[in-house]
Amino acid sequence: MTKYVLGIDAAWTEKEPSGIALATVNDSGDIKIVKIARSYEEFYADKIEWDINVKGSKPELSKIISHCRNNDWNVNHIALDIPLSPDIIMERRESDKQISRKYGGRGASTHSPNPERPGKISANIFNQLMNEGFIWNGDAHYEKTFIEVYPHTAIIELFKYEYRFPYKVQKMNKYWPTDISEIRKQKIKANLNEIRTKLNLLINNLPEFIPELSPDKDYATKLLKGYEDVLDALVCAITGIFYLNGKVKRYGDELSAIWVPDND
Repeated sequence: MTKYVLGIDAAWTEKEPSGIALATVNDSGDIKIVKIARSYEEFYADKIEWDINVKGSKPELSKIISHCRNNDWNVNHIALDIPLSPDIIMERRESDKQISRKYGGRGASTHSPNPERPGKISANIFNQLMNEGFIWNGDAHYEKTFIEVYPHTAIIELFKYEYRFPYKVQKMNKYWPTDISEIRKQKIKANLNEIRTKLNLLINNLPEFIPELSPDKDYATKLLKGYEDVLDALVCAITGIFYLNGKVKRYGDELSAIWVPDND
């Protein structure tokens, strides 16, 4: 039986775009990409036009799910990189604290959520998915479930890194403060390509959807950020597949949970 898993690297504001990846997994464990996008709106397009910038928008996940259904992509599971809770999120949650205790020494503490960020966006996403019949943290045997994931910890566990991997485009200056801009971009392209190569070992058809970045080309920073968002969305989807296979660890309590791949 083929299952459809939607991974979403959800922005905490409406101004920033959100990466999306729809993948399938069959009974043999073969994973394939069905569709990827750098924003909610781009998900409806035929393909990614990498040289064209995308914009942020409201997370209309009911519309995304309906679009999938109309294309016979019946989504079974959704894994999102955004704080989620049935309660109003006011501050750092138990899941944030547990992840930070476990991975803080490896550079992968979580960001601190508050009522403003992600605030209403988080609540909106949670309520939309519940209204669509998805069960938060539901057992894998449920037909439709959704969970919260965290790409930094997922990447550490999936690919056996000792420390948080430096691939975030907007942190280039922090990663390599003494390098000139050109060298920073060379390094960030190399690291994005490394994540792509690692994901290619898990996903059968990745090269059909995501081109390798050329070391000789000067890409716009926004293009690199969109590329990063798609990779994060794929990491979310992979974590969702691990969840369905029971190969995850849970960090949190009854009001919050972050799921991390157990790749031992």
